[in-house]
Amino acid sequence: MATRNAGSQPDDPPERPRKGAHPLFWLLILLALLALGWSYYNHRAGESTPAPIRTDTAPAGTPPANG
Repeated sequence: MATRNAGSQPDDPPERPRKGAHPLFWLLILLALLALGWSYYNHRAGESTPAPIRTDTAPAGTPPANG
């Protein structure tokens, strides 16, 4: 069994715990983004697109057909 002498090398610092974010934090962020997207989608789902422009109308200044 090998032992270190008192003055040969400094002791290694104790290992620190991993500094990663907690998985619950990322789950909450994901849920918040999903809720935001769902809210935006529902807000936009009620809007209708504008009606297409009709091209079969007569130009301005033309008298009516039955007049």
